Amino acid sequence: MIPESHLTDEQRELYDAMSDISEDCHCAGWITGNEYNLWAALQDGDLRYGQGEIDAEQLELVRGLSKEVDGWIIWLDDDDVPGLPVEQWGARFVTMAEWLDLIGAKAAARKRVAEVG
Repeated sequence: MIPESHLTDEQRELYDAMSDISEDCHCAGWITGNEYNLWAALQDGDLRYGQGEIDAEQLELVRGLSKEVDGWIIWLDDDDVPGLPVEQWGARFVTMAEWLDLIGAKAAARKRVAEVG
């Protein structure tokens, strides 16, 4: 994972595009779960998000930038990594392979919870 301070220009552009959607739909620079919700919008085409709707051109920009850099931006904080020092919270770039592993693990965890519940 590459911390925000070390993002390339292209990775920074992806972060900015994802953050802009969060700002437009939630009035927050990076709403919790933004990376997962934007990924879902890319997969299912549902543009409803927060207090509005994702601009289709913005979402296509995110798709194109993600393909260009072969990765995704995630946000780490204490919710994601318990005990993570505050000074290490923030955006990270992950390769597409890392991202797919993360969402696969999250889906598997949800399935386990549903089976137990």
